[in-house]
Amino acid sequence: MFKRVNRALDHLEERLIATLIAAATALIFVSVLHRYGTGVSINLSKWAAAHGVPFVPEILTAVFCAKSNKRPGVNALPAVSV
Repeated sequence: MFKRVNRALDHLEERLIATLIAAATALIFVSVLHRYGTGVSINLSKWAAAHGVPFVPEILTAVFCAKSNKRPGVNALPAVSV
């Protein structure tokens, strides 16, 4: 009786660990794609500004701010000195 319960708990633990590892892997993959996409939008924005395309830098800045959850023109760290 206890052997079956112990075996079932072992299988449940293994499945839980495998699921958590797979979820962590998927989260890291999405994070890397997000970081790559943000870098591409910044480079494209710089290129568009250098070539005189007026509206693309504003759009890409908005996309970057939306992805990184920041406000344009606002310092990320407050200037507080002790």
